[in-house]
Amino acid sequence: MVDAFNLSVSQQKTIFWAGKIPAFFSTFCSLYIVYAIIRDKKRRTKMYHRIMVLFSVNSFIFSLCMFFGSWPIQSTYPFYGSSGNQKTCDTQGFVSLFTFLTTIFYYILLSIFAYISVKNNFDDTTFRKYEIQVHMVIHAIPLVLSVVALKKEYFNPYLNSCFLSSYPPKCFFSERFGKCTRGGDGFDKFTAVIAILMMIVLVLPVFIFFVLYFTVRKKERRNTKLIGKQKIREHARKYKSRVIAKQAFIYCAMFYITILPTGFVRLWIRFSNGDVSFGWIVLGVICPSIIGTTNFIVYQRLLKRQLGSHEFFIIAPLKERVAMSRLSLTRSTEPVNPFQCNPSNFSIFDGTNPSDSDIGQFIDEWSHKEDDSPEGLNDEAKENETA
Repeated sequence: MVDAFNLSVSQQKTIFWAGKIPAFFSTFCSLYIVYAIIRDKKRRTKMYHRIMVLFSVNSFIFSLCMFFGSWPIQSTYPFYGSSGNQKTCDTQGFVSLFTFLTTIFYYILLSIFAYISVKNNFDDTTFRKYEIQVHMVIHAIPLVLSVVALKKEYFNPYLNSCFLSSYPPKCFFSERFGKCTRGGDGFDKFTAVIAILMMIVLVLPVFIFFVLYFTVRKKERRNTKLIGKQKIREHARKYKSRVIAKQAFIYCAMFYITILPTGFVRLWIRFSNGDVSFGWIVLGVICPSIIGTTNFIVYQRLLKRQLGSHEFFIIAPLKERVAMSRLSLTRSTEPVNPFQCNPSNFSIFDGTNPSDSDIGQFIDEWSHKEDDSPEGLNDEAKENETA
């Protein structure tokens, strides 16, 4: 255990470079995502890519603050690399807190977006209607908290940069640590609010994915009762629901990898008078610095996702479709293969329009009337029955 507020020179150098090097790569990775989306007209029309633009802009600014590290800290403060003043420290603390909170809110938004996509059968009309308001709320809450922290003088040297802290460190715990000259008034209550907020954003994705999982399972159970062409459509939508859930889970995993360690370390320092393992301190510095890099890796991986041979859908030949129609009338259990392989690059969670792909011919034929009577005859069967 070490005192997080009284590190040796060698320990200070370690966390100085531990945050700076990964943050350097994160800034460029975030910039690349913004550039790649803005220059692509097709991507700009997609909901997911617009979310990723704002996500990456905030990630870029936050990574830049992490790259500056201890440079903005007051030069009079005994910390390796400190060469700033109180204004530079306040600026770094304000921007860091604001972009840190907006970044984690965008992680939450991606989980919500995945759930709504599956729940509404991939129709994002409602989401688009409130798109601007959602982005405003995501930025408004961090802005209010950051302004309050700035006014209360809560931005002071903390580990390897300026962030939420009283000055002198730990003065809010007890007068034996000295009298607070900055950030002593209500600091414990403010950090408690931040701690509660962090707990909510850490638990919320888990809850969303439980709901998403059961939503997908519900669709799969309904699919077993369908027949004919309607079954093909539901099979395609079931497949898409699964892929969206898997891809959203990857983002959720990245969220916990980058946010959970640093949140744990900061809460540990907050509620243990600063005594914490140095290894955890280093990990807590590295993890938020790689947000841009991990986001870039996941974004590119999902964008270029290659379907497996069992995941391609094209409409079956007329002969097989006629056979399926007859089977739907007799409810025969004889196997019919309505799908064929058609290898191509295809990613669902990147906002690709279903109509742009082979699978779209099934998904785009969605009808709420059909959904209300899943056990009824399909269209082809009804036509044959009428004839």
